[in-house]
Amino acid sequence: MRKYLRSIRALVRGQISDWVHSPRTVIMILIIIILAYINGKSFEKTLADYSLTSHAGDALYIYLSRAFGNLLMISAYFLIMMSEIPRRIPAQLSMLMRTTRLKWLHAQILFCALIPLLMIGMLSLLSMALTFPYLTPGSGWSMMSSDPGVLYMPEFIPEFIRAISPLQANLLALAMLFAFWFTMVLVILLFSLAGKPNVGLIIYVSILMLALTLTWESFPPWLRAVIPTNYATLANISALFPGQELSTVPIVLLIYAAVDALLIGGMILIVKRMDMQFTRKDMAV
Repeated sequence: MRKYLRSIRALVRGQISDWVHSPRTVIMILIIIILAYINGKSFEKTLADYSLTSHAGDALYIYLSRAFGNLLMISAYFLIMMSEIPRRIPAQLSMLMRTTRLKWLHAQILFCALIPLLMIGMLSLLSMALTFPYLTPGSGWSMMSSDPGVLYMPEFIPEFIRAISPLQANLLALAMLFAFWFTMVLVILLFSLAGKPNVGLIIYVSILMLALTLTWESFPPWLRAVIPTNYATLANISALFPGQELSTVPIVLLIYAAVDALLIGGMILIVKRMDMQFTRKDMAV
């Protein structure tokens, strides 16, 4: 087991090194910094406009549960960064020569899990760092107005989530966003291994576009309920299943796990039979 883990770690390290030196990653890091700055300034304005005080747990929950303000925009940037999985470069063949196909695939899947976590982590850390000067010390939920004259205030921290601790709420919100991005990356990887990398990208883009075209009030609720982005964040789930928010989250996460297991099973079958070539952009298979 130790030898296996050491081999996987070396493969993942190679993948991350190549990813870090990609121009798309550098651009994405700049975008993350800009988004974090926008989040920090927006949160400052919210606190000032509604005379609010907020603890760190409140702020982080708002960021995670709403995908840092704009799920579709951030997911589109994430797609650009992860649009080539695996990277179609000769170095992939060099990795394969040093290991087995299944180990190589396991490293690719682990890489697909690490990148969404890194992105969420960077967005969280930078957003919270820029928000920190406006927070008040304390644990538990806050987000309370100090101005009794404020008659209307948006429900930044819904009542249903106050039934659990901020730590639990943030873990649930993180799990939802991670599950959505991880599943989308696995779809891209599956079709890339099958020799149709553009199909995975088209599916991803179509899912994002459905969120814009099928959310009008003229469409029946059951049709809006099948849009995958409605299950990408905790805020979207709470809007879709009012009164059943916390009981719905485990079911959605189990469905994500089942879909991911099917995608990984398909990859294993493909990798065992495919003739892998990574010397061309179109990845002949």
